[in-house]
Amino acid sequence: MLTPKQNYLNYLNGEEYEWIPCSYDQKLFMPEIVPDNIARGTVIQQKPFDRSLYGGYDWFGVHWTFDPTACGMGGSMEDGILFEDINDWKDYVRFPDLSKLDWEKSAEENKEFLTTDQILSTTIYTGFFERLISFIGFSEALVALIDEDSQDSVKELFDALADFYIELVSYMKRYYGLGMLDIHDDWGSQRGPLMSIETHREVIAPYVRKFAEGVRKIGVLPELHSCGKLDLLMPSLIETGVFTWRGQQELNDKKALVDQYGDRFVYKVMVTEDFSDDRETVQRKAADLYELYKGKKIILDYPRWLSPEDSRILAEFARSHK
Repeated sequence: MLTPKQNYLNYLNGEEYEWIPCSYDQKLFMPEIVPDNIARGTVIQQKPFDRSLYGGYDWFGVHWTFDPTACGMGGSMEDGILFEDINDWKDYVRFPDLSKLDWEKSAEENKEFLTTDQILSTTIYTGFFERLISFIGFSEALVALIDEDSQDSVKELFDALADFYIELVSYMKRYYGLGMLDIHDDWGSQRGPLMSIETHREVIAPYVRKFAEGVRKIGVLPELHSCGKLDLLMPSLIETGVFTWRGQQELNDKKALVDQYGDRFVYKVMVTEDFSDDRETVQRKAADLYELYKGKKIILDYPRWLSPEDSRILAEFARSHK
């Protein structure tokens, strides 16, 4: 019997596996030692974290306010910008010295949590384009992507961010045994991408690819979280080297994307139906999804808002299905 972690890796590597991996084969770890996790309102660790402490300053001194009612689960928003002109970023952006953090203490405090047969995962808030937004604002960030007077500065910043994120992941791999991560970087709106594929390929993709290649070298799988309708960016997204993408099911025709790119890319397909508590109904709907994507390599992503009973049934079903 394979562990969830080994089964997950075997599946991705084309080796013998026992079930189609799903989100329950991952264990999310968001330690408070990472300031972004507190600022963005997502701390998941061994010791419960006081939600009243959410918000505050992130890695780079951007201040966030946490709203416990946002999106039904809570969320944070920046309070203003850090500076105005992207060409001045070196005057304002200071990269933290990660060696100064007490990683050994953090690992010891989370020792029981980190003892798992699942694949340990984390989320990096915030990625490249979103980090640019947090520094100079949304409209200015969009302009900076295409303005010839700004593009070189954007590329320099993204290159430096890639180095920082790789270093961060290396610490989390060394002290926690991190196996995969989710780089959080929204590139789309409800109607389509926020930039052209040409702009994405020139200004964003090279640095996501540098990051993805860097973390793969240290044994960590890079996943992408990117909201919006992104079908027009798919060729460039795949070229970044992330191993899967958690795209919004309601905005993207996942079946069409899997049919078109499924031989080049592993898609996460979210179960979005309103499941009843009836075990037979839950399993039938899950089986319908497996059948729909039969012959293609996918990972099933179950939303957090499923009831505990639904979640248990789906996890059990996934482990029995191949």
